[in-house]
Amino acid sequence: MAQTVAVTPHERVADVTITSTSLRTQIEQNGYVVVPGVVPAALRERVLDDIWQHTGARPDDRESWYKPGIVASSGMVEMYHYQSMWDTRQYPRVHDVFSDVLGTDHLWVTLDRVNLKPPADPRHPEHDHKGFIHWDTDTTKYPDIPFRVQGVLALTDTDDRMGGFQCVPDLYRSLAEWIARQQADRHPRKPELTGYTIERIPMRAGDLVIWSTLMPHGNGHNVSDLPRLAQYISMFQATEYDDAARAVRINCWRNHLPPPGAAFPGDPRKLEEQNPPAELTPLGRQLLGLDRWE
Repeated sequence: MAQTVAVTPHERVADVTITSTSLRTQIEQNGYVVVPGVVPAALRERVLDDIWQHTGARPDDRESWYKPGIVASSGMVEMYHYQSMWDTRQYPRVHDVFSDVLGTDHLWVTLDRVNLKPPADPRHPEHDHKGFIHWDTDTTKYPDIPFRVQGVLALTDTDDRMGGFQCVPDLYRSLAEWIARQQADRHPRKPELTGYTIERIPMRAGDLVIWSTLMPHGNGHNVSDLPRLAQYISMFQATEYDDAARAVRINCWRNHLPPPGAAFPGDPRKLEEQNPPAELTPLGRQLLGLDRWE
């Protein structure tokens, strides 16, 4: 069935010292919020350098952006533990924002990837990814789904043509009514979107978009002339007395491994394993789980 796609400007949060109540309220009401200027240019540039090195691509060579087996059609790049990526994760302002949203300082950071989504090019049809919308939670359990969030950091300016973050706020706001109209055997993670509008969310370099796990979302169709570049960063309440969970996280960091699960296949070249574990600040050690918050 056809999907209606429209570009809707978002309201940027003008005050980066915004209160937790306001951030949380915006996410609960609208499904997402864009917090501007969270990560400075110096940190972003280091992540970009590592993306180019890891993929073997070059920012000034369009043909090099299309790397079968290294850059997925969706733009996902299998790199997880570069020092630059940990430097953004453990940057205090990032922790402050998620603390505001989640109402606690005692957080763990997700061990996630980066995205390099090249523009559609008829010479590379395997990379003409049209975009997608999904949930990362089983919505058949609604309303018994606790408040959780996801996030992505824009590493470069990303306009609404570049295949960046997109979502369906109208469906988020009417989720209960939408579920009531669906067949019992509907897909729990892929919504049927007839009558709903997909909104493409432009972002500036350093902006952090945070959305509710109940927000249907994904990345879009890159029809620009530039690649979309981003790092997935989110946080959640630490379960630091779950020793098994702590051990898995620490092992991933120490040995440059992706988190468990089929969604994170890792790079078969194992390039990251040539590096020592990323150096962690005292905050980073707590965000990983190496040190306890209490």
